Amino acid sequence: MRLWIGIGPAVAVSAALLAGCAKKHQPTAPTPGSPMPQTQLTGVFVGGSENGLLDVTIDLGSLAMPGDTVVSALGVMSKDGGGVVNLTGTYDTATDSLRLSGQGFELAGLYLEGGAPIRIEGRFVGPADSGSGLFTALPGRRPSAVHAFCATYENSAATMWGTLNFAVAGNGVAGFEVVDGETAVVAVQGTAAGTTGTTRSLAFAGSDFIGNGSWNMSTGHVAGVWASPRGSGVWSGDLCIAGTTGSE
Repeated sequence: MRLWIGIGPAVAVSAALLAGCAKKHQPTAPTPGSPMPQTQLTGVFVGGSENGLLDVTIDLGSLAMPGDTVVSALGVMSKDGGGVVNLTGTYDTATDSLRLSGQGFELAGLYLEGGAPIRIEGRFVGPADSGSGLFTALPGRRPSAVHAFCATYENSAATMWGTLNFAVAGNGVAGFEVVDGETAVVAVQGTAAGTTGTTRSLAFAGSDFIGNGSWNMSTGHVAGVWASPRGSGVWSGDLCIAGTTGSE
């Protein structure tokens, strides 16, 4: 099983960083898959200081010669608080690995198909004021195939707040949550079930976080309840916006 490969000169992420990413892997243990047929992926990134929308484009058509495995890749991180980070790098079809860098940010991830949903997932590091965190990207374009949501949550006493970002593709949900002011990002996975009128139900869970709610497909609004050893309360959000401020 290949997990969290080493990164070359283009993205000099340390071995310790990659090891930390492996330890914070999502609840199920997926295995690497064959190269994805899609070249566009949509997802989210979440850290203690930064979060937002992630778009990734992989140019599988740039395989020029038999035996070639490395193709070019591009990425765009749209911060929920405003600002865009443009990324360039590579995708290796032999190791199912993505590496991107730009504007002080570095991303390293692996394509996984053994869990649900199929996705690329990994860790990012940024400039000193941006910290580090985790990212996930599901095969498909937004908003037709993948929907990315930027949400927040709070406890019932309104004394604790956090970030909850996730992407939905088909019936699969993948994302992350983190308590404001902390750096321990928790991966969550789940499902988007059925459709009642313009509403779909959502359910997801991580190592110590459980949530459920609904998605209004007409407005793009999501909301629900959550619980963890730290407490319980409500969460809500909207579709993440690309290259601008806040959420739709």
